[in-house]
Amino acid sequence: MKSKLIVTLLLSMVIVSSTWAKERPEVKCVLTLNDGKTVEDGS
Repeated sequence: MKSKLIVTLLLSMVIVSSTWAKERPEVKCVLTLNDGKTVEDGS
């Protein structure tokens, strides 16, 4: 019983750490207003 619990905890730690390690792609947004001005947001 204890060995199953330990294996489950170790696997969940591996999955969580691999999920946190992924880099999220940067998204850039550019809006063009009616008067021709542009507004950018890169955050």
